Amino acid sequence: MRGLENIISQIKFESDARILEIESKAIQRAKEIVGDAEKEKEEILGEYSKIAEQKRVDIAERIKSSKKMELSNAILEKKQSIIKEITEKAKNKIKCLGQEEYFAFLLKMLEKFSLDEKGKILMAEDDVKRIPSSFKAQLKKRDLQVKEISQKKGNGFVLVYGNVEINCTVDELFQSAESEVCDLINELLFVR
Repeated sequence: MRGLENIISQIKFESDARILEIESKAIQRAKEIVGDAEKEKEEILGEYSKIAEQKRVDIAERIKSSKKMELSNAILEKKQSIIKEITEKAKNKIKCLGQEEYFAFLLKMLEKFSLDEKGKILMAEDDVKRIPSSFKAQLKKRDLQVKEISQKKGNGFVLVYGNVEINCTVDELFQSAESEVCDLINELLFVR
């Protein structure tokens, strides 16, 4: 029996050695898998970290751009408000001119917009009542007949030549030249 026990002992010894070898290889392979997984985890975390940082930068840029746009819009609104205020003051100043200056202004408009043909000039009743003789002479020279209309005093006139109307009221003059007036005011006030 001793021979059999030696054989069994030898088989057990070889078996235990083989088990230790397999166990050792399995532990080594498990360590390699864990190491590879750790590397992959670090790579993935690095990628997500870069993506998160880029998103943070993008959001910060959008917020900055949005704030810049809000500031630009606020500045633009303020400029437009100032331009509108100045324009209104200029219109009111013309409308409130003294008789001599007002009719000198009207004469300049008449010279600029009247045609070389017979027509009518529509004016506010208050303006018609205070027309100076020099202005009447210019109307006669241009063959323009005065017609009263119910309109605010000091607002200019409308020239009528048949079916053609040339609106020379202060409001219309400012409206038709609005972009030019706004550009001029903007340049005077805000361009450096």
